[in-house]
Amino acid sequence: KAFSEQDVRHAADKVISVGKPQMNFVMGRHGSYDEDEIKECVTEYLQKGFIINVTPVNPFVLTLLLLIEDIDIDRYVRYILQTAIDTKFKEETISFIRNTADEQFGEILVD
Repeated sequence: KAFSEQDVRHAADKVISVGKPQMNFVMGRHGSYDEDEIKECVTEYLQKGFIINVTPVNPFVLTLLLLIEDIDIDRYVRYILQTAIDTKFKEETISFIRNTADEQFGEILVD
């Protein structure tokens, strides 16, 4: 879905409020945005000392996987699902993660 600079600001301000200096804003497979608007927002926050990385989900996940030397896929997927649940992702997104993981790796249960 399309997102705006207000969506990025909202997320950034939440991350800043808990004392973090950076965040990844991960865009879904069908995400879209106004490139100039988001670039302006990212630059503004960078000037304030906060780093925002806007990135599509597929390369983001691949990059994470490549950083892990000895990967335990079951543990990794459980972590992604639990994080999605804990941070209150939309139920549709949680279902997508769970279904994709099930298709790729077999059923993975999360408490």
